Amino acid sequence: MLLKPPTSQLSLLRLSGETSGVSVLKPVDRPDSGGTRCSRPILLLANHFRVEFDPKLSIYHYDVTVAYVKENAGEGSSTPALGTGTNARVSKSDTRLVVKRVFADNPQFFSALQVGYDGEKSMYSPRPLQEGSYTVKISKGTDLREYKCTLKFAAKIDLVHLYKYLERSTTTTIENAIQALEVVMREYPANCRIARGRNFYSAAEVTDLGHGVEALNGFFQSLRPTAQGLALNVDFSIMAFYKSIPVIDFLGQNLVLQLNSAPVRMNGYEMRELENILKGLKVRVTHRNTNETYTIFGLSKRSAREETFDLFDVKGRSSSKNSAGSTTARNPKKATTIEKYFSDQYNVHLIYWYLPCLNLSRKSATYVPIELCVLAEGQRFSIENLSKDALKWLRGLTNISPRDRLDKIKKIVSAQDGPWGGEVARQFGLSGTANLTEVQGRILDPPDLKAGQDKRVKLDQNCQWNLLHYQLYDPKVISCWAIMSFVPPNRSKSTNQISQFAQALTSRCYDIGISIAQNPLDVRCVDINCLSDQDQLRRLLKDIAAKCNNNLQVLICVIAYKHAGYKVLKLISETEVGIMTQCCLGNNIERPNSQYLANLALKINAKVGGSNVALTSTPKAQCLSKDMHVMFMGADVNHPSPRDKVSPSIAAVVATMNWPAANIYEAKIKSQDNRKEKIVNLGDMCIELAQMYHERNRKYAEKVVFFRDGVSEGQFNMVLNEELDVIKEAFASISYNPSITLIVAQKRHRTRLFPADRRDATKQGNVPPGTIVDRKIVHVKEFDFFLCSHYGLLGTSKPTHYHVLWDENVFSSDELQTLVYNLCFTFARCTKPVSLVPPVYYADLVAYRGRLYYDGWLEAHSSSSSSSSSSSPFGFDHEMFPKLHRNIKHNICDGASMNLTHHDHKESDCRVSEKLILLPECMENHTLPHSTQPFPLIPQGSRAGLWCLQVN
Repeated sequence: MLLKPPTSQLSLLRLSGETSGVSVLKPVDRPDSGGTRCSRPILLLANHFRVEFDPKLSIYHYDVTVAYVKENAGEGSSTPALGTGTNARVSKSDTRLVVKRVFADNPQFFSALQVGYDGEKSMYSPRPLQEGSYTVKISKGTDLREYKCTLKFAAKIDLVHLYKYLERSTTTTIENAIQALEVVMREYPANCRIARGRNFYSAAEVTDLGHGVEALNGFFQSLRPTAQGLALNVDFSIMAFYKSIPVIDFLGQNLVLQLNSAPVRMNGYEMRELENILKGLKVRVTHRNTNETYTIFGLSKRSAREETFDLFDVKGRSSSKNSAGSTTARNPKKATTIEKYFSDQYNVHLIYWYLPCLNLSRKSATYVPIELCVLAEGQRFSIENLSKDALKWLRGLTNISPRDRLDKIKKIVSAQDGPWGGEVARQFGLSGTANLTEVQGRILDPPDLKAGQDKRVKLDQNCQWNLLHYQLYDPKVISCWAIMSFVPPNRSKSTNQISQFAQALTSRCYDIGISIAQNPLDVRCVDINCLSDQDQLRRLLKDIAAKCNNNLQVLICVIAYKHAGYKVLKLISETEVGIMTQCCLGNNIERPNSQYLANLALKINAKVGGSNVALTSTPKAQCLSKDMHVMFMGADVNHPSPRDKVSPSIAAVVATMNWPAANIYEAKIKSQDNRKEKIVNLGDMCIELAQMYHERNRKYAEKVVFFRDGVSEGQFNMVLNEELDVIKEAFASISYNPSITLIVAQKRHRTRLFPADRRDATKQGNVPPGTIVDRKIVHVKEFDFFLCSHYGLLGTSKPTHYHVLWDENVFSSDELQTLVYNLCFTFARCTKPVSLVPPVYYADLVAYRGRLYYDGWLEAHSSSSSSSSSSSPFGFDHEMFPKLHRNIKHNICDGASMNLTHHDHKESDCRVSEKLILLPECMENHTLPHSTQPFPLIPQGSRAGLWCLQVN
């Protein structure tokens, strides 16, 4: 029977003017005034700054349209300007120039008026504007462009509605008011700095990262309606940008190819590499006096000396009749090369004539030699393409201490080119404070944990526990395991080294309760080049599986160094052969220490289905009991890089299979269309997981707590009104009607918490684990809270923002907050709480493992015929997506062992003695690219015995 909460808990809003009777769900309201449970209160500072506005004022919204009228290429030019035409799209930078010129040329209408303009369609004014069309001319060096700018009234936005909403006296939607004020607040910084969405960077604060890349300091800002009123969220930010340098210089720093005046003919691979580096970038040209920017759409197939085109004389293109009466052209077209054209027309003699040209037009080929192009400023450089050294340097710039971040935020808010600079905000009646928000937080009590033999786990002040004193809660018996070494003989010295490693590992496993066979069933040393030969690798894995009678529980793969074949190894072993693998680097087994071996054993136990710790009792909540089962579910979607328009997105859904321990997970993975956030096969995956729960427990769980990751506030409606319906319909199709609580977990936000009193901070200056906030900086009336569940080791801790969209289980604030915090202690691979609730964490790991499968599959099929449907540029055939082998499908959550570099966490570590093994997962402000390789043992800082270990 579906449990129904009181109607007051289910906020329903019927669409305005809706006659079909369809109701739209809204996120639930906060069930009380906030939580009260805690071990002690803590006073915090949040990077939210109160914003005051006049509710009596109105904002006038106008639609803006900017279009080309006509263009003159300038005297002496034989071809029209690049990238122009009456149907060409006007760039955002040009639309801003046009609007500014319209205001300057028409002082009778716009004198001393400041407006907020988003650079595209929307303009906001503090008073009515003169509607109509305005024609202006703008000089672009030798080019004179004429534009028509049209202003059309769209709406009047009364701020009184926003005021009433913040006072909780109305439920009227305020999206239009917030959007208008956001644009207004961004106007001045956008004119002073390099704007990227809600981030603004200064060209005066630069750090050279090498290879034509630099890091710029800046800030993030976002206007938010909160429980304390309207607030501006401001945070320090760093972003990598391309340097504004000649393209030829950039290539010289990023290609293996040596560029000099001596001719070098590029092969097909080098041409593809060159195109991949440059495609999509914006450049300026130097052969004409213009500040126009152009996008690189590709390369010419031949060099500037070999590429030809037909040239017309535009001054004599008309035709005449000859004596025979037929029509002839006065100046017929003639073929010329790119090199000759630029020599004749612009007196430019190419040095790198042997290189291909850049195509700067989408529709028709418009070629310009590479050496005549300069990278435009303000172009973001993808962090996943940074070199190892540059990434390390950027990480150091980003992982600043909480105190340093706090100081930077204060300086940003007070800066002349900061959020409150200029007169724009003041003309709209906006004013703000430079004081951070003081908010009362609470530190939750950690849960009671039990290890092996039901021994109670003792936590230290940082909520960590030490494996030296405990055995694992559910250690598994490993009777069949093997080792495959991809380390050259000159490095491994002999197979004796592998044997010594195996002996040390088994000894460490015994110490923490894992019963493992004394000797591996098979030990093989193979050439690392085998990782590049898929057929040979497949034969090796099948052979070792056959030798173990297909009962191999785990294969430890020792790899000499980071290798691109890692993803193919995972693909073949986990989808074709059915072997769970544990990878590590060769230099880590030469002198394996106790910490390393304990961490390895911890992960191996999780991969073979064991659990390392468990909660001693059911979390305290009226709606929860030991007899009424709860299934925790998590869902996430992994997307390809923004420049990848073909590869599928990977959706993953996981669910717990036991209660009340809730530490055994099953998972489902599906591919879907490129960058689609809505989970397409959500219903089927939920049905399969529910049936697996029933198979294991002989009953369905009466309650489901579903955590959704990876969605922004703008996608809440999709999750609540589309995905929730799919979940309910799927469950109902198998006569299963649990009560559902739906929660979004967000890490991609910019709220930071700082202890107001340094005595309340950890050694690193962060807030203690268990710090929770559900007042002042949270939503005006909806059910959300910030929880910092982990111990922050590097940089400034980022709390996770949990937003409850639907709650049929009717949790109180205390009950749900305690439940989420307790779950954070059950993550299988570390001995401390993690920063993200495990159902979401596992869903993220599994989705990324699916990404590895796809990348490995793509590499395996890269030599296939281009006519194959699977390699079609129109999309990926989802039926081709690799499926898990039946031998390991029940271990995929713990088996989805990625390099923990995806989230902004600093928490994962395994304590086994007085030393720590740290597993940092990401930089604080950037989501790092998913590396597909294991990482070496790296010393972190000067603290004795502190190491960073990243093992797969």
